[in-house]
Amino acid sequence: MVSPVETMPRRANRAGTRRRATILQVAEQLVAERGHPNVTVQMVADAAGITQPAVHHHFTTRDDLFLELLKFRETNAPERAIPDTLDAMVQAIGTSESTPKLVALYADYATRAQDPEHPAHAYFRDRYRAVITGLTEAVEVRQRDGRMDPQLEPVSVARILLSVADGLQTHWLIDPTIHMREEFESAVARFRA
Repeated sequence: MVSPVETMPRRANRAGTRRRATILQVAEQLVAERGHPNVTVQMVADAAGITQPAVHHHFTTRDDLFLELLKFRETNAPERAIPDTLDAMVQAIGTSESTPKLVALYADYATRAQDPEHPAHAYFRDRYRAVITGLTEAVEVRQRDGRMDPQLEPVSVARILLSVADGLQTHWLIDPTIHMREEFESAVARFRA
């Protein structure tokens, strides 16, 4: 039989997990409405109905909060259910067009992550590696079934497509008249067999 003392940490852990998720959801909403430069930890705390120290219990710094928000969004993105990375990327680009301020957070942190000391450095390094691996596999599948030119180097195509996606996002943040999904699909079409 499990004693009440043994179950307490689990309950506290579940409550902490729920509170953490609530903080991230509130932060996502505030960033989507106001943009990350205009969102403070105190604003997140107020909107979540908790104290600033309670937010800092889960997220040491504002950068930590925003980095975890990026991870949270990636983990909970609807396109995660799409097994083909290239198809998932097309879907994600289309979805991004409805969340410009969240795209700006991503672009800002991706740029600042070039500094190995930035908290987002490891996240973006690992994320890019995983995306390149997934895109490479998607290209190889398309080459095998005749949808992409078999003479192309899959890793190179994967890097080009990831660069096109990131570049389109940055360009779109400056000029929202660009249709990112259409432009990205046009880039993919250039590699078809």
